[in-house]
Amino acid sequence: MANNNEGGMNINDIGMIRNILMGEQISDFEKRFNALQDQMKDLEKQLNDKVNDLGDANKIAHSEFEKSVDQRFEAIEKQIISSIEKLDKRLDKVSKDDKMRLGKMLDRVSKQLMGE
Repeated sequence: MANNNEGGMNINDIGMIRNILMGEQISDFEKRFNALQDQMKDLEKQLNDKVNDLGDANKIAHSEFEKSVDQRFEAIEKQIISSIEKLDKRLDKVSKDDKMRLGKMLDRVSKQLMGE
């Protein structure tokens, strides 16, 4: 930038005066600012690492939950199939017993009708 004259002073003179008056403070502020930036970068990295760890833990937990749900559904399915098979056997037995009773009853009715 070119020198700007405002009231007989140029920008370089103002910068020099500032450095003379506040040089140590500005240097201290810059050091503190740089330290804060470094801390912020470290904290940001830690935060990102924790977020990634949580994401990984969430994936693992989701996978385990999914396996657990699948196992439970398989167990329920086996119980339902077993119950259906038991009911089918009972129904077959009841059907056979009913047929035998009905046959005996019809035999008695036919004998009664024939006068026996």
